[in-house]
Amino acid sequence: MQIAGILALLLVLFQANAMTQGALVPRLEYSASLGCGDVFFHARNTAKTEVLRIAADVARVQSPAAEQVFDLAALPTGVMVDITLYRYPQINRPNCDDVVLTEVGALPNPPQVWLPVGGRLEIERGPRGVRPEEPWLFKTTIRLLGARFRGPNGREVSMSEPFTWEGFVGWQAG
Repeated sequence: MQIAGILALLLVLFQANAMTQGALVPRLEYSASLGCGDVFFHARNTAKTEVLRIAADVARVQSPAAEQVFDLAALPTGVMVDITLYRYPQINRPNCDDVVLTEVGALPNPPQVWLPVGGRLEIERGPRGVRPEEPWLFKTTIRLLGARFRGPNGREVSMSEPFTWEGFVGWQAG
C-alpha cells in the first residue's frame, strides 16, 4: 500500500509540473547585457532566468546604410530575435561564451523560447577601430520598438517602452 501511495504522490507532482510548464511568461526587465560576434547581443534579468537575444549575420544583411530596420514579424534570413526563459537560474551565460558549465545533479532546465510577432528592430553600426586597443570592435546601437512576442502556448506579451542597447560588438574572447 505504501508503494501505491508514493506512486500516486509522484503522479500528482508530475501532473502539477506538467501543468506549469507553459506558465513561464517574459517580464521584459533586463539588468545585464553584453555584445559580441559581428552583431550579437543578449540581455538577462536579475534572476538569470530570462534572456533577450538579438543577432544579425552581417555578411547576409550588410547594407550601405548605417542603420537598418527590420519588421519583427518577418525577419530575413540571418537576423534572429527571441526571448529564452528558464525555470531555474542559469549558472553561466550560454551566449557569447566558449565554455558552458552544467551543475552535476541540477534539475532539468529546458528553455522555453518566445518569438517576435510584431514591432520593429533597428540596428545601427558604427565604424571599426573606435577603441584603438581593440580595433576589431565597432559601436552598435540596437533598438526594439513596439516589440510583441508569442510563447509556445500562444500567449503574447508586448514591450511597453522601446528597448535600446548601445555598446561594442565584434569578436571578443569568451
